[in-house]
Amino acid sequence: MNFAYDYRLIDSEYCDVRFIGMNTADGFRWCLDGLPKERDLKRTYIIKGAAGTGKSTLMKTVADRFESGGNRVVRFLCSSDPDSLDAVLIGDGILILDGTAPHVKDALYPGALSELVCLGNFWNKDKLICRSSEIVDLSEKKACCFRKAYRFMSGMRQLSLDIFEDAESTLDVPKIKNVISRIVGRMKRNDGVPVYSETIIRSFGMKGTVKLTTLDNRAKSVTTVSDTYGTGRVFMSLLSEELKKAGISFVCSPDPLFASQISDIFVPGEGLLFSVDRTDKTDKFINMERFVLKEKLGTKRGEIRLAYKCWDALRRDAETELCEAAGYHFELERIYGAAMNFDAVTAYRKLLIRDIENRL
Repeated sequence: MNFAYDYRLIDSEYCDVRFIGMNTADGFRWCLDGLPKERDLKRTYIIKGAAGTGKSTLMKTVADRFESGGNRVVRFLCSSDPDSLDAVLIGDGILILDGTAPHVKDALYPGALSELVCLGNFWNKDKLICRSSEIVDLSEKKACCFRKAYRFMSGMRQLSLDIFEDAESTLDVPKIKNVISRIVGRMKRNDGVPVYSETIIRSFGMKGTVKLTTLDNRAKSVTTVSDTYGTGRVFMSLLSEELKKAGISFVCSPDPLFASQISDIFVPGEGLLFSVDRTDKTDKFINMERFVLKEKLGTKRGEIRLAYKCWDALRRDAETELCEAAGYHFELERIYGAAMNFDAVTAYRKLLIRDIENRL
């Protein structure tokens, strides 16, 4: 089942944070099409600049400034480095985003509805030229690490599909559907047209596996579905189908490590969150072992365990490559940071904030 990425706030009670991209078996996936279009916004600011030039700091400062002033803000984190930002949406009219690789973005209506913010205007070019060979070497080594990581993730994807299929074959699917039918049957139907959308709260990057609490914070009730050998994701897939069949709106979150299978489903109208990870807010638990057909598991157990062992080895290899990439990335940040005139960046940021204030 395919979903459209939804950038809109789920609600405004909590700070809204999610990812706008993922490292996947097919490389980097950036959901740019899920963001508001330039023509529908008051202003789009596209930031250009290398690692360490202050792109993320600029976005963080602007986001904090307007959120403290009572504006609704969505922060889109970098999936490779969750401590950095890829984009910020302020209210319904202002978008600021990083437009440099791997998520290249150019202005469609420059001057009229958008503008480029080039932080390269504030660096000392001579300092960078002196270290050009070092910059090239670090950049190429970083790119090589990402390529290797993606190859490992490609192997993980195939194993994930094998694990998923084998796990599904050991389950009493009609029994699972009966349980799901009872769960969904207690939910209220939407008055209007139901919305099925995707947001991203999970990432696999230079700091390992990260899951945000964005959906947990909004949930009145959290149900954890055990995921032994991927059986939990079978439940999530069947749940999404039943919700859609019943015409009930929901938000799902994919997991880049499990071939983009669904790992989380949030039903806003009920305040219910279903997740394959137990959290502090978990108050219900569905043990998937109750649906396992023992006679079928017996013939598949060894295959599933071996596949999962291979999958986990590939995950560790991919994580090692991304961790090595982080070292090269942060070294590049130090080189570029040392060449920056951050006083000039701060002065520009004040002008940017003033420009946004005039447009809101």
